[in-house]
Amino acid sequence: MDNTDLRERMILVINETVTSSRLRYIWLESHTGVAQEKWKKLCNRKQNPTSELIEALCNINPQFSEWIVCGRLSNELQLQPQDPLNAAIRLVWHEEQPVIAEKIKKLADSINAEQGLKYGD
Repeated sequence: MDNTDLRERMILVINETVTSSRLRYIWLESHTGVAQEKWKKLCNRKQNPTSELIEALCNINPQFSEWIVCGRLSNELQLQPQDPLNAAIRLVWHEEQPVIAEKIKKLADSINAEQGLKYGD
């Protein structure tokens, strides 16, 4: 699967979100309001993503929004521009980011050690 393609990223997130292939399109329609036929055409690669489908999928999976749309993660905290606490949140995030990154690295190293893996394996 080519994760550099918007449609393929959307299909991946859809498949991870709704694991039952039998109920997939019904579930998507009931949770997004977008007709199940549109989801089916997208997942069968007969239709390219529309703004309606992109917005709907991002609304039910906001944690994947940046990756769905851009195909990458900026490692930046995602904020709403109109949020009055935006400046304070960004300041704290930038101060804490190195600490968080170090904790994640230690956790990954620990998991790799338990599994007998070395970085780069």
